[in-house]
Amino acid sequence: MPEKIGYGEDRNKTIIRTPRVEVRLLRWDWTAARERDRLDISKFIVSMQFQKTIKTANAGAMVVSVPQVGRTHLLDYLSPMDVMQIFEFGTLKFQGFIKSIQAVGSIEESAGKPDRTVRINALSFGNLFIDGQIGLNLFIRLQRGDIGAKMKAFAGALADVVRDNTKTFADLVKTVVAEWFSYLEALGASEYAQYVNRFVDYEAGLAGKRIPGFPRELRLFQAEQQQMSLWSVMQKVAEPPFNEIWFDNGPRKVFIEQSNGLSGRPAEVDLPTSESNEKTYLVVRSTPFNGTVIDGEEKAQWDELPARKIPLGYLRKFTLNKSMDEAYTFYMVQPGGLNFSEIQLVSVGAEALDEEAFDKYLYRPMVKTQYFSRFFAEDETKADDEARSIITVAQDASKTLKNWNQLNDVFLSGTFDIHVPSNPDFDPRIGDKIEFEGLEGSYFYVEGIAHQWTYGGPLYSTLTVTRGYGDAKPIELKDKIFRRGLFAMNEQYNEP
Repeated sequence: MPEKIGYGEDRNKTIIRTPRVEVRLLRWDWTAARERDRLDISKFIVSMQFQKTIKTANAGAMVVSVPQVGRTHLLDYLSPMDVMQIFEFGTLKFQGFIKSIQAVGSIEESAGKPDRTVRINALSFGNLFIDGQIGLNLFIRLQRGDIGAKMKAFAGALADVVRDNTKTFADLVKTVVAEWFSYLEALGASEYAQYVNRFVDYEAGLAGKRIPGFPRELRLFQAEQQQMSLWSVMQKVAEPPFNEIWFDNGPRKVFIEQSNGLSGRPAEVDLPTSESNEKTYLVVRSTPFNGTVIDGEEKAQWDELPARKIPLGYLRKFTLNKSMDEAYTFYMVQPGGLNFSEIQLVSVGAEALDEEAFDKYLYRPMVKTQYFSRFFAEDETKADDEARSIITVAQDASKTLKNWNQLNDVFLSGTFDIHVPSNPDFDPRIGDKIEFEGLEGSYFYVEGIAHQWTYGGPLYSTLTVTRGYGDAKPIELKDKIFRRGLFAMNEQYNEP
């Protein structure tokens, strides 16, 4: 396909693009717990869009198509929980289960032809861990001994794996998911595990990452909470903001710190996908920002995270801003599970104060609670050295929050609209550090993406970015983007 990329400095260049979008539908046979058949509707789609974010597992897509493919009407053909896949230039970019199928028709004619379409709405497979609730009310109502035993096994497996600080997050996820499926099977969802395991991989994106600890306050059923999702369990154990957890599709490469705790250079982990094995991956890694990491070792992980360099010719437009909304002045971590006197002791020595920001914004606290270096049982007595260790962890975590956030009012955040490139080397994904060619030394962190395409038009992506900063000082746009003649491009689009 033709794709000629010009640069902003040369006003005579032209971008010629042939967008290539493919949409495939996969029907699932729930009686046999296997794939039934597939249908490629790429030639019939009118538009598509999808979005992902590193903040949550909740991602979605919508495809608008002509209603009938051959003799098959899509509303008759598809059912909720069937699977939709979106490919761009041959790369799987979105995969999820269908939430709804809507046929839309107009009685009045439009340009001499009836207006009829089908809209297919899908959610990422990560949503399966959000939608499926572990419900206390369901357990109470059924009152079956085998279900009670499964629930105890679920809770016991969760507690056992997090007590051992040599276990990895992969160990935790494998244990909890297996027990969760066993519990669901006891409730009657006998085919659900095969469906989820067909499309989700829990191991490749974890790369031996160790779990930092477990909040003692987390109970499977809390007094004020009648139900919770498996995602909320995994997310709490992952301990954001110190770690990131998200679902993404392969094939892609993601940089994750080595398995020796939170230190070590980030290593490139491959998340493969083949035609016979399309997967959605769970990824967990230490948040790759500058500052004191939780283990107390100074490590500039942000500098070590490779930046994906994007040709300036791909950039369509941008919106950047800086704000005091997330400008904090006081940073404190209170580890959970301590008694009142211990909390008082920690709160005295664990905070970090940004004196410069305090002078401008007064008291604006950022408190991260329930961080644990390890799990303590109810009847376990903490020795003095253990208590000091907990306090040290809390102090280091407070300093980390300060180092990460004390420049929030000068960091640039916003959006970049770019043409989706056919070359995967230039294709930003969530969790990437990016810079633009010709603007070296100015970096951004990609927290979200939203792709859009309408037949006959451009295929482009809106990147939601944060932490825009230079090598050693804030980014100055007058010396960067505007001087490069960003909006001097011509562009032509070939029909796919």
